[in-house]
Amino acid sequence: MKIFNVCIRTFFLPCLVCLGVAFSPLVWAETEQATIEENLPQGWRTGYETEPVFGSKMFWVEAGRKNSETIVLIHGLGQNGWRDWRKVMPLLAQEYRVVAFDLPGFGRSEVPTGKYSPSNYAVAVHSVLHQAGIKQFHLVGHSMGGAVALRLATRYPTSVERLVLISAAGILERSTFAGHSTALPLEAGMLSYFNALPKEVQGGISGLVREIGGSILRWDALPDPTALLSKSDTAWGTTLKGQPNMNAAFALVGEDYSGDLTTLDVPTLVLWGEQDPVAPLRTGYLLAGQIPDAELEIFPGMGHMPILYPDLVGPPITNFLQSKTSVSSSAGSEENHGDYQCSGQSGVQLSGHYQAIEINDCQNVFLQDVTANSLQVNNSKLVGRNVNLGNSAIGLQADNAEIELTNAHIQGDIAVSVNASQLDLAGVLIEGESEAVRAYQASEFVFSVSQMQTPDYQKNLHGVFTLGAPAQ
Repeated sequence: MKIFNVCIRTFFLPCLVCLGVAFSPLVWAETEQATIEENLPQGWRTGYETEPVFGSKMFWVEAGRKNSETIVLIHGLGQNGWRDWRKVMPLLAQEYRVVAFDLPGFGRSEVPTGKYSPSNYAVAVHSVLHQAGIKQFHLVGHSMGGAVALRLATRYPTSVERLVLISAAGILERSTFAGHSTALPLEAGMLSYFNALPKEVQGGISGLVREIGGSILRWDALPDPTALLSKSDTAWGTTLKGQPNMNAAFALVGEDYSGDLTTLDVPTLVLWGEQDPVAPLRTGYLLAGQIPDAELEIFPGMGHMPILYPDLVGPPITNFLQSKTSVSSSAGSEENHGDYQCSGQSGVQLSGHYQAIEINDCQNVFLQDVTANSLQVNNSKLVGRNVNLGNSAIGLQADNAEIELTNAHIQGDIAVSVNASQLDLAGVLIEGESEAVRAYQASEFVFSVSQMQTPDYQKNLHGVFTLGAPAQ
Protein backbone atom coordinates (compact mmCIF):
# COMPACT_ATOMS: atom_id res chain seq x y z
CA MET A 1 0.00 0.00 0.00
CA LYS A 2 2.88 2.35 0.79
CA ILE A 3 4.34 1.83 -2.69
CA PHE A 4 0.91 2.50 -4.23
CA ASN A 5 0.59 5.72 -2.24
CA VAL A 6 4.05 6.84 -3.33
CA CYS A 7 3.21 6.26 -6.99
CA ILE A 8 -0.12 8.05 -6.77
CA ARG A 9 1.25 11.04 -4.90
CA THR A 10 4.22 11.38 -7.22
CA PHE A 11 2.92 10.43 -10.62
CA PHE A 12 -0.86 10.91 -10.53
CA LEU A 13 -0.80 14.60 -9.61
CA PRO A 14 1.09 15.77 -12.71
CA CYS A 15 -1.22 13.59 -14.81
CA LEU A 16 -4.15 15.34 -13.17
CA VAL A 17 -2.64 18.71 -14.09
CA CYS A 18 -2.24 17.60 -17.68
CA LEU A 19 -5.82 16.28 -17.79
CA GLY A 20 -7.31 19.41 -16.28
CA VAL A 21 -5.28 22.05 -18.10
CA ALA A 22 -4.45 20.78 -21.56
CA PHE A 23 -4.44 17.26 -22.92
CA SER A 24 -3.82 18.42 -26.46
CA PRO A 25 -1.67 16.87 -29.22
CA LEU A 26 2.06 16.93 -28.68
CA VAL A 27 3.01 18.03 -32.21
CA TRP A 28 1.86 20.74 -34.58
CA ALA A 29 0.07 19.70 -37.74
CA GLU A 30 2.03 20.55 -40.88
CA THR A 31 -0.80 22.69 -42.22
CA GLU A 32 -0.67 24.85 -39.10
CA GLN A 33 3.09 25.24 -39.41
CA ALA A 34 2.73 26.41 -42.99
CA THR A 35 -0.17 28.79 -42.58
CA ILE A 36 0.18 30.39 -39.16
CA GLU A 37 1.75 33.60 -40.51
CA GLU A 38 -0.95 33.87 -43.18
CA ASN A 39 -3.67 33.68 -40.54
CA LEU A 40 -2.27 36.43 -38.33
CA PRO A 41 -3.71 39.95 -38.49
CA GLN A 42 -1.87 42.44 -40.63
CA GLY A 43 1.14 43.92 -38.89
CA TRP A 44 1.70 41.05 -36.50
CA ARG A 45 5.24 39.69 -36.48
CA THR A 46 6.73 36.26 -35.67
CA GLY A 47 10.18 34.83 -35.25
CA TYR A 48 12.58 32.74 -33.17
CA GLU A 49 15.08 33.67 -30.47
CA THR A 50 17.60 31.37 -28.82
CA GLU A 51 17.24 31.14 -25.06
CA PRO A 52 20.24 30.29 -22.85
CA VAL A 53 18.73 27.83 -20.33
CA PHE A 54 18.11 24.92 -22.68
CA GLY A 55 19.96 26.37 -25.69
CA SER A 56 16.81 26.07 -27.80
CA LYS A 57 14.87 28.30 -30.18
CA MET A 58 11.76 29.96 -28.75
CA PHE A 59 8.96 31.01 -31.07
CA TRP A 60 7.49 34.47 -30.47
CA VAL A 61 4.58 36.53 -31.77
CA GLU A 62 4.47 40.30 -31.53
CA ALA A 63 1.55 42.66 -32.09
CA GLY A 64 0.70 46.29 -31.48
CA ARG A 65 2.76 49.45 -31.48
CA LYS A 66 6.52 49.05 -31.09
CA ASN A 67 6.94 52.31 -29.20
CA SER A 68 4.27 51.56 -26.62
CA GLU A 69 4.63 49.92 -23.24
CA THR A 70 5.17 46.18 -23.56
CA ILE A 71 2.90 43.41 -22.29
CA VAL A 72 4.43 39.93 -22.12
CA LEU A 73 2.02 36.96 -22.15
CA ILE A 74 2.95 33.54 -20.72
CA HIS A 75 0.75 30.56 -21.63
CA GLY A 76 -0.21 27.47 -19.64
CA LEU A 77 0.23 23.76 -20.31
CA GLY A 78 -0.66 22.36 -23.71
CA GLN A 79 0.51 22.58 -27.27
CA ASN A 80 -1.74 25.54 -28.01
CA GLY A 81 1.08 27.62 -26.55
CA TRP A 82 0.75 31.30 -27.40
CA ARG A 83 -2.53 30.60 -29.24
CA ASP A 84 -4.31 30.51 -25.87
CA TRP A 85 -3.92 34.31 -26.04
CA ARG A 86 -5.13 34.59 -29.63
CA LYS A 87 -8.51 36.13 -28.73
CA VAL A 88 -7.30 38.65 -26.16
CA MET A 89 -4.18 39.88 -28.00
CA PRO A 90 -6.00 42.16 -30.49
CA LEU A 91 -7.67 44.02 -27.63
CA LEU A 92 -4.38 44.53 -25.75
CA ALA A 93 -2.54 45.44 -28.97
CA GLN A 94 -4.74 48.50 -29.44
CA GLU A 95 -2.75 50.35 -26.77
CA TYR A 96 0.33 48.22 -26.10
CA ARG A 97 3.16 46.33 -27.71
CA VAL A 98 2.23 42.69 -26.98
CA VAL A 99 4.71 39.80 -27.03
CA ALA A 100 3.67 36.16 -26.57
CA PHE A 101 5.91 33.10 -26.54
CA ASP A 102 5.75 29.39 -27.07
CA LEU A 103 7.74 28.18 -24.07
CA PRO A 104 10.45 25.57 -24.80
CA GLY A 105 8.75 22.22 -25.41
CA PHE A 106 5.46 23.75 -26.56
CA GLY A 107 3.87 25.02 -29.77
CA ARG A 108 6.39 25.92 -32.46
CA SER A 109 9.35 26.17 -30.09
CA GLU A 110 11.95 23.44 -30.01
CA VAL A 111 11.62 20.55 -27.56
CA PRO A 112 14.93 20.55 -25.67
CA THR A 113 16.12 18.20 -22.95
CA GLY A 114 15.89 19.63 -19.45
CA LYS A 115 13.58 20.40 -16.58
CA TYR A 116 10.58 22.50 -17.65
CA SER A 117 10.20 24.24 -14.31
CA PRO A 118 8.77 27.71 -13.64
CA SER A 119 12.25 28.73 -12.46
CA ASN A 120 13.95 27.64 -15.69
CA TYR A 121 11.20 29.13 -17.83
CA ALA A 122 11.46 32.43 -15.93
CA VAL A 123 15.17 32.71 -16.72
CA ALA A 124 14.59 31.76 -20.37
CA VAL A 125 11.83 34.33 -20.91
CA HIS A 126 13.69 37.10 -19.12
CA SER A 127 16.86 36.42 -21.10
CA VAL A 128 15.08 36.47 -24.46
CA LEU A 129 13.33 39.73 -23.57
CA HIS A 130 16.64 41.24 -22.50
CA GLN A 131 18.25 40.13 -25.78
CA ALA A 132 15.43 41.90 -27.63
CA GLY A 133 16.09 45.12 -25.72
CA ILE A 134 12.90 44.87 -23.63
CA LYS A 135 14.20 45.78 -20.17
CA GLN A 136 10.88 46.61 -18.47
CA PHE A 137 7.44 45.21 -19.19
CA HIS A 138 4.04 44.29 -17.83
CA LEU A 139 3.73 40.55 -17.28
CA VAL A 140 0.56 38.43 -17.66
CA GLY A 141 0.49 34.69 -17.01
CA HIS A 142 -2.29 32.10 -17.15
CA SER A 143 -2.39 28.73 -15.35
CA MET A 144 1.16 27.28 -15.49
CA GLY A 145 2.12 30.58 -17.11
CA GLY A 146 0.91 32.32 -13.97
CA ALA A 147 3.40 30.29 -11.94
CA VAL A 148 6.14 31.14 -14.45
CA ALA A 149 5.20 34.85 -14.34
CA LEU A 150 5.22 34.81 -10.55
CA ARG A 151 8.64 33.21 -10.48
CA LEU A 152 9.97 35.72 -13.01
CA ALA A 153 8.59 38.63 -10.96
CA THR A 154 10.12 37.32 -7.73
CA ARG A 155 13.49 36.80 -9.39
CA TYR A 156 13.57 39.99 -11.51
CA PRO A 157 11.23 42.44 -9.73
CA THR A 158 12.83 45.55 -11.24
CA SER A 159 12.01 44.30 -14.76
CA VAL A 160 8.29 43.80 -14.08
CA GLU A 161 6.25 46.98 -13.90
CA ARG A 162 2.91 45.31 -13.23
CA LEU A 163 1.95 41.66 -12.81
CA VAL A 164 -1.33 39.95 -13.75
CA LEU A 165 -1.92 36.37 -12.60
CA ILE A 166 -4.88 34.53 -14.14
CA SER A 167 -5.94 31.18 -12.63
CA ALA A 168 -2.33 30.49 -11.64
CA ALA A 169 -1.63 26.78 -11.08
CA GLY A 170 0.96 25.11 -8.89
CA ILE A 171 1.13 27.59 -5.99
CA LEU A 172 -0.60 25.49 -3.34
CA GLU A 173 1.06 22.33 -2.02
CA ARG A 174 0.34 19.55 -4.50
CA SER A 175 -1.82 17.45 -2.13
CA THR A 176 -4.11 20.42 -1.57
CA PHE A 177 -4.41 20.79 -5.33
CA ALA A 178 -5.54 17.16 -5.59
CA GLY A 179 -8.10 17.65 -2.85
CA HIS A 180 -9.66 20.49 -4.84
CA SER A 181 -10.80 18.01 -7.48
CA THR A 182 -13.39 16.70 -5.01
CA ALA A 183 -15.01 20.10 -4.53
CA LEU A 184 -16.06 21.10 -8.05
CA PRO A 185 -17.22 19.24 -11.15
CA LEU A 186 -14.73 18.84 -13.96
CA GLU A 187 -15.15 21.46 -16.65
CA ALA A 188 -16.93 20.15 -19.74
CA GLY A 189 -13.99 20.90 -22.00
CA MET A 190 -11.60 18.98 -19.79
CA LEU A 191 -13.09 15.64 -20.85
CA SER A 192 -13.80 16.63 -24.43
CA TYR A 193 -10.56 14.95 -25.44
CA PHE A 194 -12.19 11.62 -24.51
CA ASN A 195 -15.24 12.06 -26.75
CA ALA A 196 -14.42 8.82 -28.53
CA LEU A 197 -14.98 6.94 -25.28
CA PRO A 198 -18.44 5.93 -24.01
CA LYS A 199 -19.97 8.44 -21.63
CA GLU A 200 -19.92 5.95 -18.76
CA VAL A 201 -16.13 5.63 -19.24
CA GLN A 202 -15.75 9.41 -19.22
CA GLY A 203 -17.75 9.53 -16.01
CA GLY A 204 -15.55 6.86 -14.53
CA ILE A 205 -12.43 8.89 -15.27
CA SER A 206 -14.03 11.92 -13.62
CA GLY A 207 -14.94 9.90 -10.54
CA LEU A 208 -11.46 8.39 -10.30
CA VAL A 209 -9.89 11.85 -10.41
CA ARG A 210 -12.09 12.99 -7.53
CA GLU A 211 -11.76 9.84 -5.44
CA ILE A 212 -7.98 9.60 -5.62
CA GLY A 213 -7.45 13.34 -5.50
CA GLY A 214 -9.52 13.73 -2.34
CA SER A 215 -7.83 10.90 -0.50
CA ILE A 216 -4.31 12.17 -1.17
CA LEU A 217 -4.89 15.06 1.21
CA ARG A 218 -5.13 12.62 4.12
CA TRP A 219 -2.12 10.44 3.38
CA ASP A 220 1.03 10.66 5.46
CA ALA A 221 4.04 12.41 3.99
CA LEU A 222 5.78 9.92 1.71
CA PRO A 223 9.11 9.75 -0.11
CA ASP A 224 9.11 11.41 -3.49
CA PRO A 225 10.85 9.37 -6.22
CA THR A 226 11.23 12.52 -8.34
CA ALA A 227 13.66 13.84 -5.70
CA LEU A 228 16.40 11.86 -7.44
CA LEU A 229 15.55 13.45 -10.78
CA SER A 230 15.45 16.89 -9.17
CA LYS A 231 19.13 16.67 -8.36
CA SER A 232 19.94 16.92 -12.06
CA ASP A 233 18.09 18.82 -14.77
CA THR A 234 19.81 16.58 -17.29
CA ALA A 235 18.51 13.39 -15.64
CA TRP A 236 15.07 14.98 -15.34
CA GLY A 237 14.98 15.99 -19.00
CA THR A 238 16.35 12.67 -20.25
CA THR A 239 13.81 10.65 -18.28
CA LEU A 240 10.90 12.78 -19.49
CA LYS A 241 12.21 13.37 -23.00
CA GLY A 242 9.45 13.81 -25.57
CA GLN A 243 6.80 14.39 -22.89
CA PRO A 244 6.67 18.18 -22.49
CA ASN A 245 3.28 18.27 -20.75
CA MET A 246 4.37 15.68 -18.19
CA ASN A 247 7.78 17.30 -17.77
CA ALA A 248 6.27 20.72 -17.07
CA ALA A 249 3.48 19.32 -14.88
CA PHE A 250 5.89 17.41 -12.63
CA ALA A 251 8.02 20.53 -12.24
CA LEU A 252 5.00 22.79 -11.75
CA VAL A 253 3.58 20.94 -8.74
CA GLY A 254 7.05 20.75 -7.21
CA GLU A 255 7.76 24.50 -7.30
CA ASP A 256 7.94 26.15 -3.88
CA TYR A 257 7.13 29.87 -3.46
CA SER A 258 7.66 29.93 0.31
CA GLY A 259 9.25 33.16 1.42
CA ASP A 260 8.71 34.83 -1.96
CA LEU A 261 5.15 36.16 -1.94
CA THR A 262 5.29 38.48 1.06
CA THR A 263 8.44 40.19 -0.23
CA LEU A 264 7.26 40.74 -3.82
CA ASP A 265 7.34 44.47 -4.53
CA VAL A 266 5.34 44.54 -7.77
CA PRO A 267 1.73 45.80 -8.11
CA THR A 268 -0.30 42.68 -8.85
CA LEU A 269 -3.77 41.91 -10.19
CA VAL A 270 -5.15 38.41 -9.55
CA LEU A 271 -8.00 37.25 -11.82
CA TRP A 272 -9.91 34.02 -11.15
CA GLY A 273 -12.90 32.04 -12.34
CA GLU A 274 -15.27 31.37 -9.46
CA GLN A 275 -15.85 27.78 -10.61
CA ASP A 276 -12.28 26.95 -11.64
CA PRO A 277 -11.95 23.13 -11.40
CA VAL A 278 -8.20 23.13 -12.08
CA ALA A 279 -6.63 25.89 -9.98
CA PRO A 280 -8.75 26.42 -6.85
CA LEU A 281 -10.06 29.90 -6.14
CA ARG A 282 -8.38 29.50 -2.77
CA THR A 283 -5.10 30.10 -4.61
CA GLY A 284 -6.40 33.49 -5.74
CA TYR A 285 -7.25 34.45 -2.17
CA LEU A 286 -3.82 33.24 -1.08
CA LEU A 287 -1.98 35.34 -3.67
CA ALA A 288 -4.05 38.45 -3.01
CA GLY A 289 -3.50 38.08 0.72
CA GLN A 290 0.23 37.34 0.63
CA ILE A 291 1.50 39.73 -2.07
CA PRO A 292 1.64 43.15 -0.38
CA ASP A 293 0.33 45.23 -3.30
CA ALA A 294 -2.26 42.90 -4.83
CA GLU A 295 -5.97 42.87 -5.58
CA LEU A 296 -8.31 40.02 -6.55
CA GLU A 297 -11.16 40.05 -9.06
CA ILE A 298 -13.41 37.00 -9.36
CA PHE A 299 -15.48 36.13 -12.44
CA PRO A 300 -18.79 34.58 -11.33
CA GLY A 301 -19.62 31.24 -12.95
CA MET A 302 -16.34 31.16 -14.91
CA GLY A 303 -14.01 28.13 -15.05
CA HIS A 304 -10.30 27.84 -15.75
CA MET A 305 -10.15 29.62 -19.13
CA PRO A 306 -11.33 33.24 -18.73
CA ILE A 307 -8.67 34.24 -21.27
CA LEU A 308 -10.93 32.86 -24.00
CA TYR A 309 -13.33 35.73 -23.27
CA PRO A 310 -11.55 39.01 -24.11
CA ASP A 311 -14.53 41.16 -23.20
CA LEU A 312 -14.32 39.65 -19.73
CA VAL A 313 -10.59 39.76 -18.97
CA GLY A 314 -9.53 42.63 -21.22
CA PRO A 315 -11.07 45.56 -19.30
CA PRO A 316 -9.71 44.66 -15.85
CA ILE A 317 -6.25 44.06 -17.31
CA THR A 318 -6.10 47.36 -19.20
CA ASN A 319 -7.65 49.30 -16.31
CA PHE A 320 -5.06 47.87 -13.95
CA LEU A 321 -2.14 48.60 -16.27
CA GLN A 322 -3.31 52.17 -16.81
CA SER A 323 -3.82 52.81 -13.11
CA LYS A 324 -0.79 54.30 -11.39
CA THR A 325 -2.10 54.02 -7.84
CA SER A 326 -1.27 51.22 -5.45
CA VAL A 327 -3.84 48.84 -4.11
CA SER A 328 -5.29 49.94 -0.78
CA SER A 329 -6.74 47.51 1.72
CA SER A 330 -9.94 48.45 3.49
CA ALA A 331 -10.00 48.27 7.27
CA GLY A 332 -12.56 46.00 8.88
CA SER A 333 -15.04 46.87 11.58
CA GLU A 334 -13.50 47.79 14.96
CA GLU A 335 -16.48 46.48 16.97
CA ASN A 336 -15.50 43.80 19.49
CA HIS A 337 -18.04 40.98 19.80
CA GLY A 338 -16.55 39.57 23.01
CA ASP A 339 -16.55 35.79 23.49
CA TYR A 340 -18.34 33.46 21.08
CA GLN A 341 -19.31 29.81 21.47
CA CYS A 342 -20.76 27.45 18.84
CA SER A 343 -22.30 24.18 20.02
CA GLY A 344 -23.83 21.57 17.74
CA GLN A 345 -24.57 23.94 14.89
CA SER A 346 -23.85 23.93 11.15
CA GLY A 347 -23.21 26.70 8.62
CA VAL A 348 -22.13 29.34 11.13
CA GLN A 349 -20.31 32.34 9.61
CA LEU A 350 -18.28 34.80 11.67
CA SER A 351 -16.41 38.03 10.93
CA GLY A 352 -15.01 40.87 13.01
CA HIS A 353 -13.21 41.08 16.36
CA TYR A 354 -13.64 38.63 19.23
CA GLN A 355 -12.05 37.84 22.56
CA ALA A 356 -12.22 34.04 22.47
CA ILE A 357 -13.95 31.74 19.96
CA GLU A 358 -14.88 28.20 20.95
CA ILE A 359 -16.30 25.76 18.38
CA ASN A 360 -17.72 22.50 19.77
CA ASP A 361 -19.35 19.77 17.65
CA CYS A 362 -20.09 22.20 14.80
CA GLN A 363 -19.85 21.60 11.05
CA ASN A 364 -19.14 23.93 8.12
CA VAL A 365 -18.06 26.88 10.24
CA PHE A 366 -16.62 29.75 8.17
CA LEU A 367 -14.46 32.58 9.51
CA GLN A 368 -13.88 35.60 7.24
CA ASP A 369 -11.71 38.56 8.33
CA VAL A 370 -11.67 37.46 11.97
CA THR A 371 -9.40 38.67 14.76
CA ALA A 372 -9.50 36.86 18.11
CA ASN A 373 -7.30 36.30 21.13
CA SER A 374 -7.81 32.55 20.80
CA LEU A 375 -9.65 29.91 18.76
CA GLN A 376 -10.58 26.50 20.13
CA VAL A 377 -12.01 23.88 17.73
CA ASN A 378 -13.27 20.56 19.10
CA ASN A 379 -14.86 17.75 17.05
CA SER A 380 -15.67 20.27 14.32
CA LYS A 381 -14.93 21.33 10.74
CA LEU A 382 -13.84 24.92 10.15
CA VAL A 383 -12.64 27.01 7.20
CA GLY A 384 -11.07 30.43 7.75
CA ARG A 385 -9.79 33.19 5.50
CA ASN A 386 -7.85 36.23 6.71
CA VAL A 387 -7.69 35.20 10.36
CA ASN A 388 -5.49 36.66 13.10
CA LEU A 389 -5.17 34.80 16.40
CA GLY A 390 -3.04 35.76 19.38
CA ASN A 391 -2.62 37.56 22.69
CA SER A 392 -3.20 34.38 24.74
CA ALA A 393 -1.36 31.34 26.04
CA ILE A 394 -2.55 29.24 23.05
CA GLY A 395 -3.55 30.91 19.77
CA LEU A 396 -5.20 27.90 18.08
CA GLN A 397 -6.25 24.74 19.90
CA ALA A 398 -7.59 21.83 17.82
CA ASP A 399 -8.90 18.52 19.16
CA ASN A 400 -10.25 15.98 16.66
CA ALA A 401 -10.84 18.84 14.23
CA GLU A 402 -10.54 19.50 10.50
CA ILE A 403 -9.31 23.03 9.86
CA GLU A 404 -8.49 24.88 6.64
CA LEU A 405 -6.94 28.34 6.98
CA THR A 406 -5.88 30.69 4.19
CA ASN A 407 -3.93 33.86 5.04
CA ALA A 408 -3.66 33.62 8.80
CA HIS A 409 -1.34 34.77 11.58
CA ILE A 410 -1.36 32.61 14.71
CA GLN A 411 0.47 33.80 17.83
CA GLY A 412 0.74 32.60 21.40
CA ASP A 413 3.09 31.31 24.02
CA ILE A 414 2.22 28.04 22.29
CA ALA A 415 0.90 29.20 18.92
CA VAL A 416 -0.81 25.93 17.89
CA SER A 417 -1.83 23.01 20.10
CA VAL A 418 -3.25 19.98 18.25
CA ASN A 419 -4.57 16.54 19.07
CA ALA A 420 -5.74 14.00 16.45
CA SER A 421 -6.58 16.76 13.94
CA GLN A 422 -6.08 17.65 10.29
CA LEU A 423 -4.87 21.14 9.39
CA ASP A 424 -4.57 22.51 5.85
CA LEU A 425 -2.71 25.82 6.13
CA ALA A 426 -1.93 28.15 3.20
CA GLY A 427 -0.17 31.47 3.68
CA VAL A 428 -0.11 30.98 7.45
CA LEU A 429 2.48 32.42 9.85
CA ILE A 430 2.75 30.41 13.08
CA GLU A 431 4.60 32.46 15.68
CA GLY A 432 5.20 30.93 19.13
CA GLU A 433 6.90 32.64 22.03
CA SER A 434 8.01 29.31 23.53
CA GLU A 435 6.67 26.74 21.01
CA ALA A 436 5.26 27.13 17.51
CA VAL A 437 3.39 23.79 17.52
CA ARG A 438 2.68 21.33 20.30
CA ALA A 439 1.20 18.07 18.99
CA TYR A 440 -0.18 15.26 21.16
CA GLN A 441 -1.91 12.41 19.33
CA ALA A 442 -0.78 12.27 15.69
CA SER A 443 -2.08 15.17 13.61
CA GLU A 444 -1.67 15.82 9.89
CA PHE A 445 -0.51 19.17 8.50
CA VAL A 446 -0.53 20.33 4.90
CA PHE A 447 1.49 23.54 4.58
CA SER A 448 1.42 25.78 1.50
CA VAL A 449 3.82 28.77 1.36
CA SER A 450 3.65 29.11 5.13
CA GLN A 451 6.14 29.92 7.89
CA MET A 452 6.88 28.86 11.45
CA GLN A 453 8.75 31.02 13.95
CA THR A 454 9.98 31.04 17.53
CA PRO A 455 12.60 33.41 19.00
CA ASP A 456 15.28 30.84 18.14
CA TYR A 457 13.85 29.25 15.00
CA GLN A 458 12.42 30.23 11.62
CA LYS A 459 11.44 27.95 8.75
CA ASN A 460 9.47 28.20 5.53
CA LEU A 461 6.96 25.36 5.19
CA HIS A 462 5.61 23.76 2.02
CA GLY A 463 4.72 20.10 2.29
CA VAL A 464 2.84 17.39 4.17
CA PHE A 465 3.80 16.46 7.74
CA THR A 466 2.56 14.27 10.59
CA LEU A 467 3.27 15.61 14.07
CA GLY A 468 2.57 14.01 17.43
CA ALA A 469 2.61 10.47 18.82
CA PRO A 470 0.71 7.68 17.05
CA ALA A 471 -2.61 6.61 18.60
CA GLN A 472 -2.28 3.86 21.18
